[in-house]
Amino acid sequence: SGRVWRDWGSDESQSGGARPIRRQRRMCIRDSVNITGVAADLLSPDYIAGACGNSSVNALSRSLGARSLDHGVRVLAISPGLVRTERLVRQRRTAAQIRWGDPERWPELVSILPGGRAAEPRAIADMAVFAASRRAAHLTGAGSN
Repeated sequence: SGRVWRDWGSDESQSGGARPIRRQRRMCIRDSVNITGVAADLLSPDYIAGACGNSSVNALSRSLGARSLDHGVRVLAISPGLVRTERLVRQRRTAAQIRWGDPERWPELVSILPGGRAAEPRAIADMAVFAASRRAAHLTGAGSN
């Protein structure tokens, strides 16, 4: 069927257990590629709200995606770790200033990451484009770190 799930929820009253509710209506968007932050995997008591939010989106993506392909919908999550955003650079510059008195040494703080650096935004965008493309048509319910 060309119809897709519009709303998700659970109906525990009829079956005794949770089951997906689907309303069949046409939508323009048939795939969901959710990009979450590093807080989904690097849990910290200093950022509980972010950890809960990111982890929840990842779990939602895997849970919905587990059966969504049966209804023509793909749901995925990308949780890329540290990405070289303005926010990351600003935070690491501040940390380098505090640690060494030199904000220009901030790259040293991410040198322990794979490849010795934070991911570039373009690489994450390319991954999202691929995940949403027909070339990944059977990919669903997955999380990529």
